[in-house]
Amino acid sequence: MVDKLPAPLNSRLNDGAATFNAAGDEVFITRNNKKCKKHDQLQILRSKFDGTNWSRPRALSFEMPGASYAHPSLSADGNTLYFSSDVSGGYGGMDLYMVRRNGNAWESPVNLGPVVNSSGNETFPFIAADSSLYFTSDGQPGYGGMDLFHSKFKEGKFAKPDNMGVDFNSAKDDLSMIVDTRNRTGYFASNRDGDDDIFSFKLAPLKKVDEKEKERQELSSMRVGKVLDKATGSPISGARVEISKPSNPMTGVYYYTNDTGAFHVARKLEADEQVKVTKSGYKDNTFTGANVAEAKSFEISMDSEAGSSIARRDFTTLYYDVNKSDLNSSMIEVLRPVVDGMKRSPDNIAYISGYADERGGDTYNYGLSLRRVEEVVNYLSSQGINKNRIQSSFFGAVKLSDKCRRNPKCVTDTDRENRRVEIYITNQK
Repeated sequence: MVDKLPAPLNSRLNDGAATFNAAGDEVFITRNNKKCKKHDQLQILRSKFDGTNWSRPRALSFEMPGASYAHPSLSADGNTLYFSSDVSGGYGGMDLYMVRRNGNAWESPVNLGPVVNSSGNETFPFIAADSSLYFTSDGQPGYGGMDLFHSKFKEGKFAKPDNMGVDFNSAKDDLSMIVDTRNRTGYFASNRDGDDDIFSFKLAPLKKVDEKEKERQELSSMRVGKVLDKATGSPISGARVEISKPSNPMTGVYYYTNDTGAFHVARKLEADEQVKVTKSGYKDNTFTGANVAEAKSFEISMDSEAGSSIARRDFTTLYYDVNKSDLNSSMIEVLRPVVDGMKRSPDNIAYISGYADERGGDTYNYGLSLRRVEEVVNYLSSQGINKNRIQSSFFGAVKLSDKCRRNPKCVTDTDRENRRVEIYITNQK
């Protein structure tokens, strides 16, 4: 039997996404902000039980006007609150934050950073008893819609999130996972069957995982596409990429490109699937999965309508020796003007794309291009460039030189143009 919680925990507004402390006498709830006329902003309210009644829920002291705060999750000791918010200064739409309690006061919230947060939306955090984090994202690589992710807490920070896989995630929206104290049973919500329903699960006993093998398998199954302006070569963010089968369009899933024009698909595309890319100001681009079924990464060009594309301001390329990803002294010299330009123009954004030649396998090349990009991003950050101003993607062995497009297995020693990182600067986010 389900009992409705009494007033004032429930109100005439929308009330939901609540978390209780271990004693059950303190609760944090999500509610529409009644001070916002459209009621489209959310806030987190706290209420305390005195043994007879619940106190009037009140907003937390750190919440800023004009921003939404939602989906609270309280740590086991009751001293750290995790939540999602679109407050300015984040990495995307809704980001995940944590805030510590010091006595009766709250400290300043801390963004969980770019390892957890993406250019999309991270929502519905749940902090488990072992301090690992479960959450929902539509910006991390997934299976379509919103997916469930898990991040372990290691050495004082959250590790790179793992997609929970096809046992939990579907082509639709899967969200709001909670687990027991042993992380073995729990619940989550999904609209995979139409309406939002609650699902339960029970996991089999844990097996020892080879992390390197796990990473290899993840990279092996990952597909990444990049949508570009045909005229300028600049990435197109916010493009809608729909993948469906013409015989059954209801099975379709969709993705949106991030600020570097990239989208990630956690599986191989089937030959009879249709890929349709749309973006306001551009002509639609439609093709079949057969065109890219064997590709680990691929590019999609879009013809723009008059006046729709953005212009590239500055372009820089770094070239690498075989199997190298570190920055040498000559590369540092090439990057110095990039740093100086970013410092002179604080509104500029750096877009960084990493590539490889075809010497290694697809999985290796994908990882190598990632390491090259990470080196550049870390260098720019070490020189005082805020990572909020850096967008990056990695593509493996794609966008090969003309010589290598004519020879699919091009491995000539002189073909360094395929082993590269491209950096271009624009004043439009």
